[in-house]
Amino acid sequence: MPDNRKRAREVLAIIPARGGSKGLPGKNIRPLCGRPLIDYTISVALAAKNISRVIVSTDDEQIAQIAKECGAEVPFLRPAELSGDNAIISHAISHVISGLYKEGYVSDARVIMYPTHPFRSVDTVEGLIDILLSGYKEVTTYIKVSNPPFSFLSRSENGVLCQLLDHGTPPKNNIYFKGSGYLYGVFHKNYQCLYDKYVHTITDPVEAVDIDTLEDFFLAEEIIENGLYAQRGKEMK
Repeated sequence: MPDNRKRAREVLAIIPARGGSKGLPGKNIRPLCGRPLIDYTISVALAAKNISRVIVSTDDEQIAQIAKECGAEVPFLRPAELSGDNAIISHAISHVISGLYKEGYVSDARVIMYPTHPFRSVDTVEGLIDILLSGYKEVTTYIKVSNPPFSFLSRSENGVLCQLLDHGTPPKNNIYFKGSGYLYGVFHKNYQCLYDKYVHTITDPVEAVDIDTLEDFFLAEEIIENGLYAQRGKEMK
């Protein structure tokens, strides 16, 4: 079995960007201060010195064309059955890995970077990949939750609002986290890893921005127009 500490690393970045966003149609290529949203993620991935290839997985011809213009590869389109509202992202990733394998390409590690995080830091991305390559099986990113889950309500079948999580009153000092699409990395399953999982919390409020709604777009525009992104050394173009 190969030792992942003694060979050159080939790191594949996959950016999943389907075309069927219902909450905000065309979100992945919607212009953000003159650039398609997906371009921000592609630019950071291309700038990261320890990423070997940048692939966009999409079912949409327009997204594919724009992704190529931004410098990413789109060697094939994702099939419709892997692109619906109920599609499982791991299946889409497997489609990319399988397609590249048929072309003779196998990476040592891969990272998944969602296009809805436009304000990544190249330094953070490179640092997380270095940690992955140092012997971790998996690297994941999280952000702090502003509203603890105990404050959420759900509507019952009879229309009554009730607490979503009924576990009593949580301790005041508890801090909660949720998964982030900033970066998720894994080593190839055949490698022997020294460690299991590394968890990184995105604490910078600008880096943590995740665009899902029109209001999120407005926030992102304000961040760029007020120089909060460029001042942090993350503006790639």
